[in-house]
Amino acid sequence: HGLPELAVQGLTGSRAKDLLTTAAEYTITHGEPLGGQRIDNTFGELAVAVIDIDDTTVLPEAREIYGPLITARQLIWPDPQGLMPWQGWSLGDAQEMLAGPPF
Repeated sequence: HGLPELAVQGLTGSRAKDLLTTAAEYTITHGEPLGGQRIDNTFGELAVAVIDIDDTTVLPEAREIYGPLITARQLIWPDPQGLMPWQGWSLGDAQEMLAGPPF
């Protein structure tokens, strides 16, 4: 569909699937999520942040399917208090960020 690949890190398979499905539904109804954007109510009642992934070599499966010139965005999920990794969140290194903070 010409939309960026969406990636998520640090969640179980079912939680990741739920988040990616919700984000895909958002994309269909609201358009492509952009780096630096927050998407409300995508992680339960909490918002996720979207960051641009500049180095897509971290997504070898997607590159194999779609080619090396893909665009990709990572969905950054918050801790239970709604804090992001760059805001002093409580979950240590539970989520690898594939790029720097969006804001």
